[in-house]
Amino acid sequence: MSGLWDAIDELRHQWRSLEEQWETACDLWQDPVRFSFEREFWEEWEKAVRAALDTMGELAEVIEAARRAVLLTQGPGSWRFREGPGPAGWPFT
Repeated sequence: MSGLWDAIDELRHQWRSLEEQWETACDLWQDPVRFSFEREFWEEWEKAVRAALDTMGELAEVIEAARRAVLLTQGPGSWRFREGPGPAGWPFT
C-alpha cells in the first residue's frame, strides 16, 4: 500500500518543482504567447494534477480501509492465511 502513497508524494513533489519553474518562467516570459499558453495548457494541467492527487488520495484511503477490513476478518486459522509476506507485503495468497 505504501507504493500508492509513495507515488502520490512523488507526484506532489514533482508538481511543486514544476510550479516553481513555471513561476520563474512567468517572471521572464511576459507576452501574449505566454498568456495564451497559460490559459490553454497550464491552467488545465493545474486542474488535472490536483484532481489526480485528490483521486489518488481517496483511492489510497479506500484501499487501506479494505485492507484493514480483510485483516480484521482473516487471521491465523483462516484458509487464506499463511506465514510471511505475500505479494506487495500482503500476508494473504
